[in-house]
Parts: sequence; structure tokens; C-alpha cells
Amino acid sequence: MKFINSVVLVFAFLICSLAQAQEVKKDFNANPGGLLDVNSDAGGSISIKGWDKSSIAVEISHDYNENQIAFNFKETGNGLEITARNTGGRNNNHGNLKFEIKVPNKFDLELRTSGGSLSINNVSGDIDGKTSGGSINLNEISGDINCKTSGGNISLNSVEGEGNLNTSGGNININALKGEFDFATSGGNINIADSEFEGDARTSGGNIKVAGTKGKMDLATSGGNISLSDSEIEGDVRTSGGNISISSAPNGGNFVTSGGNINVEEAGNFIVLKTSGGNISVKELDGGVEAKTSGGNIKVAMTGDPKVGDRSAELASSGGTITLLVPEGLDMDIEIELEITRNANKKYKIESDFPITQNNAGDSGERTITGVGKTGSGKNKIKLKTVNGDIFLKKA
Repeated sequence: MKFINSVVLVFAFLICSLAQAQEVKKDFNANPGGLLDVNSDAGGSISIKGWDKSSIAVEISHDYNENQIAFNFKETGNGLEITARNTGGRNNNHGNLKFEIKVPNKFDLELRTSGGSLSINNVSGDIDGKTSGGSINLNEISGDINCKTSGGNISLNSVEGEGNLNTSGGNININALKGEFDFATSGGNINIADSEFEGDARTSGGNIKVAGTKGKMDLATSGGNISLSDSEIEGDVRTSGGNISISSAPNGGNFVTSGGNINVEEAGNFIVLKTSGGNISVKELDGGVEAKTSGGNIKVAMTGDPKVGDRSAELASSGGTITLLVPEGLDMDIEIELEITRNANKKYKIESDFPITQNNAGDSGERTITGVGKTGSGKNKIKLKTVNGDIFLKKA
């Protein structure tokens, strides 16, 4: 008997649960170029899809009780306004609310929800979206786009236009983006692939990874690494607490970290590299360089035609070895300075494959060794300076 009563109770519970599930379906006429405004203080996810029809199809599902939520639909001169109000109090915001809406392909959107994801597909128009606790996903979108979430990831795929996208607690993933955009996250990584845009990408607590991307952009993180591969970036790249890794920077750039190494595989034009606590390495540089570190080694290998472009080099370290490899035939005005402190633990030296005049100043405990020279016209200024480290100027 107890078993039968239990089965009856479970069955009754399932019947009640199914009875609570509700749907709202409505259709409205709408010409392309109009505006859909959805505002839900009851939370809920909002999914928008564009279609080739002059109408709006609305499907809403939820399991609120009737006295806990109220919907309002208002047709306007250029579109539709939908509101969802939680009438059951703050503790009743748990109704599995979902909006699934189809609009004409060309349509403006204003979307606001207090607790769910935003998903938009195949729509062209001005898009303004805000959620207090969910992800934002944009796919095949074009227009003026401004979206913000306080607690989720942002994902963009095949997006074109301009705008701002921000999250306070998630990652930002970007693929096939074109236009002018700014991105910011306070607690996640930023990944950019196969894109071409101008703007900023900033995170206060994650890594930045860029692949197959072109454009003028500033990249900044306060707590992670930055890596660039197969990309042509013009702008500042900065991290306050990580390494910078670059596979290719044909247009040069400005790369700065306060606490890590900088490694560059290939670079061109003129490149600026600065770190307060790591090594700097450039394997192939077809151009000029400024590289400075307060606590590491610097090694730069210059390649290409020595008669073409600006090939000046200024390399400075406060505590490491400096190595510069240059192509034979480079016209140089050479200035080298090596400071040796009283507490130095070895004998440091200057070695050059090119003719220089060396001078020693100071006593045996603390001294400065300098080297000066000139090759050809002396067109390119070569300045190498370190403290308690060797300096090598060699033929590549």
C-alpha cells in the first residue's frame, strides 16, 4: 500500500509540473527596418532569428504561475514592444522563461533581461542588448552593435559593423569580425581569430590570443599573457603581468609588459619592445628596433637588405647580456656602453665583429667600458647598453 501511495504521489507531482508549463504564441505584421523592443524584469533568455518574411513570430515558454508574471504586447508604428513583469515578488524569479522570436532579416533590436542569455542570428540592424546574468551570442550580424552582460561570456561569429561589447565576468571569443569595435572584460580571456577590425580589446584578468587577424588595435591585460600568430597588428600591446609572444609582426608595433618575457619570431618595419622583468628575443627582424628590459637578456637578429629602410637599434638592459646580429654591409654609427659595478660576480666584456675603439673608465672595482665605431655612411644608429652583462655585436 505504501508503494502504491508513493507512485500516486509521484504521478500527481508530474501532472502538476506539466500543468505549470505554459506557452504564449503570437504573430504580428512588421515591415523590414522596424524595431523590436523586449524588456523582461522577470529574467529569461532571449533568442532572435532573422527570416525572409514581413512579420514577427513570438513564442514564449515558462513555468511561472499565472499570478507571478504578466506579459504585454504593444504594436508600434514601426515594430513591436514586448514586456514581461514579475508580479510575484523577487523570490519568484525562477520561471524558466524563454523568448524565441523571429523578425525580418533587416530589423533593429533593443533587448533587456535581468537574468538570461541573449542570442541573435542572421539580423542586420542597430542592436542594443543588456543582460544581468547570461551569455551573449551573435552570429551573422551586421550593424551598430552595443551589448553588455554582467556575468557571462560573449561570442561573435561573422559579425560586421561597429560597436562596443562588455562583460564583467566572462570570456570574449571573436571569429570573422569586420569593422570598428571595442571589447572589454573584467574577468576572462579574449580570443580573436580570422578578423579585420579597428578598436581596443582589454581584460583585467585574463589572456589575449590573436590569430589570423589584421587591423589597428590596442590590446591590454592586467593579469595575463598576450600571443599573436599570423597577424598584422598596428597599435599598442600591453600586459602588466605576463609574457608576450608574437609569431609575426610585419608592420612592427609597440609591445610592453611589466612582468614577463617578450618573444618575437618575425617582425618588420620598426618594433618597440619593453619589459620590466624578463628577457627579449627577436629571431628575425627586417627593420629597426628599440628594446629595453630592467632585468633580463636581449637578443635580436636583423635580416633583410641592409641598405633598405630604417635599421637603427637601441638595446638596453639593467642587468643582462645584449646580443645584436646584423647583416654584413649595414651602415652603422656604433655606441656601446657597459657598466660594471663593484659587486659584479664576473668579468664582463664587449665583443664586436666590426671595428670599434674601446675605452675603460674607473677603477678595477667599478668601471665603464665604452666602444665606438662607424661602418659605411653611419646611417643607422646602433646603441647598446647594459649593466653587469656581456655585449655582442656580431655579423648575422
